[in-house]
Amino acid sequence: MRVISYKERMIKKKHIFYCEDCGDKEAIKFCKEHGIELESNSFDGKARPIIFTDLKGFDKEALNDVLAYVKDGVVVVVRKLSDFGTGAKSREIQNQIKAKGGEVLVPEKVLQKRGPKFKGEIPADRVEWAKALYNNKANSRQFVCDAIHEKTGVKLTRHQLKKRFEP
Repeated sequence: MRVISYKERMIKKKHIFYCEDCGDKEAIKFCKEHGIELESNSFDGKARPIIFTDLKGFDKEALNDVLAYVKDGVVVVVRKLSDFGTGAKSREIQNQIKAKGGEVLVPEKVLQKRGPKFKGEIPADRVEWAKALYNNKANSRQFVCDAIHEKTGVKLTRHQLKKRFEP
């Protein structure tokens, strides 16, 4: 039995996008961020991705269109499962899509690294001094940051101090 990779599945399947309360540009941007190629239609000679959107709080007419469009091999891409509705309604729609041979894809969030990066490295001869300064409870964390910056030129935040010097 051959295992099919995610990229191979992306190539063989037709992807359509459904969201509640977002525009076409947001949908296209979301798909590009997650590496999803949407199926295109060309009724007028211009290839456009197939995107279905509904306004929040109104009847979900586009969702009915999605359910009518789904067939074997079609993947419905959504930002979050709550775009289908809440609780049992969402599960019911997912089951309807699966019953027609389709799939539901909710891409994982792309997490960015948070916080400022270390601006330089504390010289080896100053690490013990900085650690002793940090472990002295009489010193405030901001005082330690300022002292390290003054002596070594390395700018650290209080959080970076904690990550470096606490076990």
